[in-house]
Amino acid sequence: MATSIQVLCPNGRRQTVKVTPSTTLLQALEEVCKKQNFLPAEDYNLVHGRKVVDLTLTFRYANLPNNAKLELVKAAQTRAVSDVVIALQLENGERLQHQFSPNITLWQILEHFEEQKNSCQERRLSYVDTSVQPPLHPVCIYLGEETVGEFALRETTLKALGLTGGRAIVRLIHRAVDDLTIAKSIEEIEKQRAKQARLEAAVAKHQNTNSCEMPIPAINTPEPLSGVASDTNRSVPSGARAEAPASQVQKEARCESFGASRSAEPMEIDVPSVGTSGVRSVQSQPVDKASPSGGGAEAAGAALSSLENIPGVQVFRPSDFQDLTPQEQEIARRLAQRLMPQLGLVPSSSQAQPLPVMQAQPFQAFKFPEETKGKTLYHNELSDVKKEEFQPCERESVLFSADEPRSPRLSDEALPDDFFEVTVADVKILLSSYQKNLEAMDDQPLQTQAMRRNEAIQRLNKYQRVVIRIQFPDKWILQALFRPRETVFAVQKFVKEHLEDKSIPFHLYTSPPKQVLKDITKNLLEAKLVPATVIYFSSEVKKDHYLSKAVLHEASSLAKADAVVAQCLQVGNK
Repeated sequence: MATSIQVLCPNGRRQTVKVTPSTTLLQALEEVCKKQNFLPAEDYNLVHGRKVVDLTLTFRYANLPNNAKLELVKAAQTRAVSDVVIALQLENGERLQHQFSPNITLWQILEHFEEQKNSCQERRLSYVDTSVQPPLHPVCIYLGEETVGEFALRETTLKALGLTGGRAIVRLIHRAVDDLTIAKSIEEIEKQRAKQARLEAAVAKHQNTNSCEMPIPAINTPEPLSGVASDTNRSVPSGARAEAPASQVQKEARCESFGASRSAEPMEIDVPSVGTSGVRSVQSQPVDKASPSGGGAEAAGAALSSLENIPGVQVFRPSDFQDLTPQEQEIARRLAQRLMPQLGLVPSSSQAQPLPVMQAQPFQAFKFPEETKGKTLYHNELSDVKKEEFQPCERESVLFSADEPRSPRLSDEALPDDFFEVTVADVKILLSSYQKNLEAMDDQPLQTQAMRRNEAIQRLNKYQRVVIRIQFPDKWILQALFRPRETVFAVQKFVKEHLEDKSIPFHLYTSPPKQVLKDITKNLLEAKLVPATVIYFSSEVKKDHYLSKAVLHEASSLAKADAVVAQCLQVGNK
């Protein structure tokens, strides 16, 4: 079973490495170092948390979780590689011991012990018995990981097993192995070999690129850097080139010719130079003294400021390179000359500006796809919300008395006493229902508070209207309809409009338990008043009647109120 680990490199990049239970952490370290060009790999370690991991262990025994987050750090000292003392344990219990280099293969170890032990001449350690089916193949076992067959033994080194020093015991057995297992082993080794070849090729290519594109010229004179000339020898003065070693001059000449072959016309760019005195100048095109002082600088500064406002774009000004040596400044110029066309930045047409003005052209040829024509591309969490959900609905208010008796739903005939007796069948039904509910509670996944709230909101969104009954201390009940997205303030406003004294202080609450509706900004869904709720009116001012006479004059019956509720909460009202 393949898994992966994530390694945070010193350059800020995260490298994902696919590993198997038998992959050593040393192999993962070397792969990351080759991909991110942190060489040699012996100078780096892997850290998990605050602990340096043991690179000799496989992923199976490293006690690391899947998708573990590791960090590649510089080691305090280079990791030493020494000879390994191998004790080869045979099938008869005998042990053969010798010291080997980490780069030696397991097959070479078997051949070494065959040459030294006379008793093994009759029966070779690396023999393959094909007289039986399936054939007997040599198998080496280290830390529970098996290396099966001659091909795998010839390709597996001690370093691949994580052995770069110390002592280790390797068991040797001969076991019947079918051809399918051998074929799978060969296929895995071929994949590893191809992967290593790609990594080595990438490392070699990167080294060649660095050696050709970033030559360090031998400049012995500390004269200030003044600009980029158009000739190929512009980076090094003639005197400094003569004093440089012959090999270095030849290497620089090869790199410059390589750069010239990549582009027929070398791009000339005016880069401001910073000398020891801090004065900026351009050698290829001098600044016109007749022009207004600072005019070009202001335009260049405005252009650079516009680039700085783009997220993810970092602009380097010439003042950032004042602390560099002349050699490092020349290298920075060459890098800018090669990288600016790739980044979509071109030098400005004006040659008299003391600062480089870069014009970003990343969206020059951009156009929207044809399939998005006429569609709304902007979408957020409020795009699916309907405006009518927040608008008040028809209240359909009904006033009735709480003392009004309800119409009987059962027949006048009284039920017999044995109807209320609990039988064995009733107990079985109750127990079965209880077990089903308990199993449903155990099987449901864990949810956060936000998930539970969203689920409750989705469950209650099928109701377009909410029935609110406000019960007053004088036994009058005022019923009205609201939308679930309306707030508690809308309910308070509705109650205040029906009071006789609209200046009287009051508050609303639900019971049981008593919950005062203090937050008037909550909607009825958040206040848990959906789909129907009875709210109680309370005030410190005591009165016989709180509702106005006009409202009391339009009092109706409980049957009419129940009819409105049935129509509002009918199934399918969505």
